[in-house]
Amino acid sequence: MIRIAIVDDELESIKKLSEFVAFSIHSIFKSDVAFKITSFQSGEKLLSAMASDKNFDIIFLDIQMARIDGIETAQRLRIYNKKVVIIYVSSFGNRITESMTVHPFAFIQKPYTKQDIMNVFREYLDYYMNFETTSETMFIFDADNIHIEVSENDIVSFQYIANRKIKLDTLNNGTLELKASISSIYEQLDKKIFLMPNSGNIINAYNVERIDGKNLILIMNNESRINISRRRYKDIIMSIGFIRKQGGK
Repeated sequence: MIRIAIVDDELESIKKLSEFVAFSIHSIFKSDVAFKITSFQSGEKLLSAMASDKNFDIIFLDIQMARIDGIETAQRLRIYNKKVVIIYVSSFGNRITESMTVHPFAFIQKPYTKQDIMNVFREYLDYYMNFETTSETMFIFDADNIHIEVSENDIVSFQYIANRKIKLDTLNNGTLELKASISSIYEQLDKKIFLMPNSGNIINAYNVERIDGKNLILIMNNESRINISRRRYKDIIMSIGFIRKQGGK
């Protein structure tokens, strides 16, 4: 069963989106597929429900709401749930960059059509199937006669230290060190997944826990902190959102 939440402080908007979502599911699957839509008229009510162990696969989230808005709601949500798919639905297109800090799957701008909602569901299904069937990719690094083999998922970041020394941070194998240039390492990596937020670091977009936009810092899943170059900031956060949306494909 697909569990869907719709969060908007306007009841008419909830009714319209619920109708479009149901239409999209029936149109795509062409058969009876179990799904449940639960609506909330505030971010607080969504967070309260999820804190009580109510889970969702997809959350359609309005941005402009009273008290806490959609972006703050998503930021709080991401503290304890990093997997739920968040789709922003808003007339505030100028907040797309800000919304990327919580890695939304999509941003639908109001007014929208049934086709817009259907397209997002098709993208979601493509992403989900690709993500579930993708086998683990291994990277082999040979640098100055040192052979290192590590899985793509395990890599958090590479950091240039000095004198051709690179620090490799991993989730499960601690910190490794090898001699190489940062550019030679980057050449071996999948550019669809790995990014350079500054000239001395390479990060795995999937292992970014959150973005501190105020201080231009990436907080990684291992709690390390990596600076983002000011001139690269917009491109980096847009790329992270796109990569996570596309499942690295």
